[in-house]
Amino acid sequence: MLVAASGSALADPAADAASAGLSLPGPTPDTDLVAAYYHHEPPVELPWVILNLPEHVVTSVFMPFQLGVRAIEGKGADQPFRGTPSPIGRMKLKFAPRVSLTENDGLGLGLGLAARGPSLPATLSAGATIWLDRDWLVDAQAARSFGGFENRVARLSFRAEHDADERYYGRSGQAPRSSVRALENNDQSLALQADLHPSDRFDLWGYIQAGVERQTLDGGTEAPPVAATDPDAPPAFAATTYYGTLTAALRTDTRDTIGRPSQGKVIELAAALRSDFARADLAAATLRLQATWYLQVLPESRALILTAGAAAALPLYPDATIPLSSLPQLGRNAHLRGYDRARFRDTYATWASIEYRWPVYEYRNSNAGLDAFLFVDSATAFGDATLEVDAIRYSTGGGFKIAHETTEVGAFTAGWSPEGWQLTFVTTYVR
Repeated sequence: MLVAASGSALADPAADAASAGLSLPGPTPDTDLVAAYYHHEPPVELPWVILNLPEHVVTSVFMPFQLGVRAIEGKGADQPFRGTPSPIGRMKLKFAPRVSLTENDGLGLGLGLAARGPSLPATLSAGATIWLDRDWLVDAQAARSFGGFENRVARLSFRAEHDADERYYGRSGQAPRSSVRALENNDQSLALQADLHPSDRFDLWGYIQAGVERQTLDGGTEAPPVAATDPDAPPAFAATTYYGTLTAALRTDTRDTIGRPSQGKVIELAAALRSDFARADLAAATLRLQATWYLQVLPESRALILTAGAAAALPLYPDATIPLSSLPQLGRNAHLRGYDRARFRDTYATWASIEYRWPVYEYRNSNAGLDAFLFVDSATAFGDATLEVDAIRYSTGGGFKIAHETTEVGAFTAGWSPEGWQLTFVTTYVR
């Protein structure tokens, strides 16, 4: 401890200097400037405050959730189940729950499984979802990398779906809401897909896919069902159709992450051919182009997401009919999140959206967390008639997304349109 000459524990330099007949220099303009800088109150930036209002509201609402997660972390019960060692060689199994809760389709529950290891000839995955109204979906895939082809990946996939009462609004972008009817759709497909580029090309990816599809369309069980006498009944109605399909796609992807991107772009061009094996007059080509830009407008992974795209379905032959599955569609799961699923179908479609996303909660240092988002969608579907401004549909809303930098886990979305609200919670199982 330092002791002053007077014997006190603390010395006063100004008093000691005065007793000795000396004087200390006073504050200088430089020291005043430094003091003023450190005590300066920054001006309030109104745009910044307005932009952060949604974040403050969401953070306040989710405060109990964050406290609960911290309590679980403190108990050491927060370790996620990522993989279980299998007694069969060194095979690793992964599973993930499947949850689909939507406004009109109800609750669907299922499970997805994936297995990989040196003892397996390929990476295998399968899953199933069953809804309370007894609709179901089953899919499976086997993927294998071929080193002799610069590590390109080939995938063999199977999918089967039964929807006893799919809501069908007709084949028109102008169909009123009152035109809804029940359509039974049973669809099974088998496809083989191969990469066009090596797996180490991170910014450019493409594939070619060939497959077969079996589809049966009929009237649903709910009233009113689609009838064969309806003028806008889908082609090949009340019959089973076998299609051959061929798809090619190219995509450039410069995102910084997959699950929680904050900068970069994704541009994709795809062409799909579908033709009935038995009827040459039931065939079409569908072209699709979409571009998405991720702009980091603020720090800490806040991003503005801009999307624009268009699609067109064209008869493959001069007098051919376009199958129902080849028509572009807009709705809850396709560019209009405030409308019913497959609300609009027509020959052409265009869409655009703007979305703002920001992080709400970060799980430790795992690069996984909860993001909130706000969006505005705009889209239209039309046929050979002239496009009119009043045919443009829009929806707006927001939600929350659970994601890791490598994948999206699930999302809750609340979308509003002039036809009402669409509430969805869906988990994503990534193979």
